Amino acid sequence: ERWAIETFGTNDKAVLAWAVVVVLLGCGAYVGHRARTRPVVAVIGAAVLAAVGCLIAAAARTGSLVALIPVLVAAVIGWITLSLLLRVIDPFAGGNAGGSTGGGGASRTSSTARLDRRRFIGLGGVTAAGGLLLHRAGTSIGAAGLDDSQRLKSAAQAGASTASGSGPVSTIPVSPAGVDFALEGLAKWRVPNDDFYRIDTAFVVPRVNADDWKLTIGGLVKQERTYTYKDLVSRATLGRDITLMCVSNEIGGDLVGNAYFQGVPLQELLEECGVTPEAEQVFSTSVDGWNCGFPLAAALDGRDAMVAVAMNGEPLPYLHGFPARLVIPGIYGYVSATKWLDRIDLLRWDDAEGYWIPRGWSQLAPVKTASRIDVPRTRSTVALGKIAVAGVAWAQHRGIEKVEVQVSDGPWVEAELAADGGNDAWRQWKYVWDTARSGSGAHTIKVRATDKTGAVQPLGPAPVAPDGAEGFHTIRVKVS
Repeated sequence: ERWAIETFGTNDKAVLAWAVVVVLLGCGAYVGHRARTRPVVAVIGAAVLAAVGCLIAAAARTGSLVALIPVLVAAVIGWITLSLLLRVIDPFAGGNAGGSTGGGGASRTSSTARLDRRRFIGLGGVTAAGGLLLHRAGTSIGAAGLDDSQRLKSAAQAGASTASGSGPVSTIPVSPAGVDFALEGLAKWRVPNDDFYRIDTAFVVPRVNADDWKLTIGGLVKQERTYTYKDLVSRATLGRDITLMCVSNEIGGDLVGNAYFQGVPLQELLEECGVTPEAEQVFSTSVDGWNCGFPLAAALDGRDAMVAVAMNGEPLPYLHGFPARLVIPGIYGYVSATKWLDRIDLLRWDDAEGYWIPRGWSQLAPVKTASRIDVPRTRSTVALGKIAVAGVAWAQHRGIEKVEVQVSDGPWVEAELAADGGNDAWRQWKYVWDTARSGSGAHTIKVRATDKTGAVQPLGPAPVAPDGAEGFHTIRVKVS
């Protein structure tokens, strides 16, 4: 898994999907080939493939009996297609079984064979085209379902309407004045939900019914408690602009974003359950079985850790964890940001390890101070004169104090910072570069940030594993 992530990045799920397709095609080709001489092999092979598909669909924690329908339909269609293709190909494949090539029409003519080959190719083409159309239709339906924000809003509002007071998840305050330079090419201070990065292990996004969903908090607590979606929505009084970042984000990468999250303070929920003294970690589990753990201190030290139910004024999109997820400022998501949240347990460190820890990633994962150049783009050509160099910097739970820019081998120059939207949110910066002074030709531009503790972002270089990349983002441009 680690090799796949490092090699394919955010394309790992697409690569896996195509690998599955290739393997299935190979299995299907083998079954079809053996079916010409050993029909029983075809029957067994088709049955095995169908059974494996049914087992996978049934084993999914977010699945249901409905998930078996596509598998069974595919198995029936595949068997019918194989039978039709065999009926077309069999005459010219075995027409000379008796060894007669003489007159009397006992053997097939070459023209008839060509005709059957055309029928075979034509039927195969129609089958492939039909499969492609079905695939596209299924993809479109699935995408439409995932983007059905209106239905999600209705579900959230319905949950809030039965509780006292109004549901806060439909509101979002105006961004603080001056936090966004509004430069073309510069990431927006609040990243829209549709543009927000997504990183998780879910090959199929869980579809959770909010009416049936419950969050259980247990483990080393005095009293285990269960909360419904309506409970959380009615209590979602905490709203903060928070930057989330994946530990797999390369220097200058885009696996980072800032959004306005609303939810229930995690500390409040834990205190209601009564945390016992021996508890050391907050261990959370998703409805699909994924899990992770982070230090209990990070939930109780005053940071705005929450069980979030809304993102940028809307109920969480399915892609980002509907109906609820954890948002813990200042800690990488692989140990804290459980989406499609199902359970929270207070445990000792020796009691359990999160999904990524046995795979070689660090158990403690504080977000490192970092910065990025958004404009101009690397390898672009800029004109002589004054141009804007701009980007974002973040140091969640510490805040950004200063950003500096270096052009080629020149001195580090302090950039202008946008207004401070809070220690947990990233901060935009810009620097006006007079390219005429630097002269035409190739130039490098570097950026570095300093957080409010006075610490400068690490020089690096260091890879993303095991606890986050380090280094100054550097771009190359040509002045012409």
